[in-house]
Amino acid sequence: MLVSQTHATPGLAAVAQELDVLIRARYPLICVGTHEEGRFLRLMEAVARRERHAAKGLFVWSRTAGLRQVAGPGAGVGGRVLPDTADPLSVLDHIAAADRGLFVLADFGAYLAPYGQPEPLLVRRLRELAWTIKARPVTVLLVEPDFPALPGLDKELARLDLPLPDEREVAALLDLQLGRLADNPDLALLVDAPHPRAAGRGTAGPDRGGDRERPRQGRHRLARDRPRRGAADPR
Repeated sequence: MLVSQTHATPGLAAVAQELDVLIRARYPLICVGTHEEGRFLRLMEAVARRERHAAKGLFVWSRTAGLRQVAGPGAGVGGRVLPDTADPLSVLDHIAAADRGLFVLADFGAYLAPYGQPEPLLVRRLRELAWTIKARPVTVLLVEPDFPALPGLDKELARLDLPLPDEREVAALLDLQLGRLADNPDLALLVDAPHPRAAGRGTAGPDRGGDRERPRQGRHRLARDRPRRGAADPR
């Protein structure tokens, strides 16, 4: 799913641009902090489709599924599974032999620092991998909520956080889901009109006896202006 379709918001566009810059600058390891792995993978699919990265291919690894190619030359319709890559060391060996590629490793930090302590062999192997791929169009992206602090990788690792969805992205996702539901002949949708504040669109509610509904923003402002409990009365 392309970011330029459906989810084109300033926040995601900025992250996609930052990822593009880091990849072109040959940062070998990029750590992305997020709880929304699926959302990040959709973003990476968009980055991988850019002309300068399209020939590299996008690969995704997890300990349970191993390494899979999900986009790019040779991926096929349903993706391509690469055998003997489920083990953390094995997937690093596979990447070290690759000529090009964007490799997303999910929750890899748990193996680099089990029980909060660095695993020396795996940390060293990842560090050597970073040195090996720095001169090639190969990038490793480590995605998870909380990547461990590993001083031995600091000079090889770029870090960024995936921001939470903004209002426009949430609205786009909602429109997408409603569109899918609308195609179901067994469902009848009844969607309330948007609030006047939503995305700056719409007008105030219907005039009932000349008294329009007061916008929520005003109510919030009144609540903030109310004196705190126990505060002195200014009068």
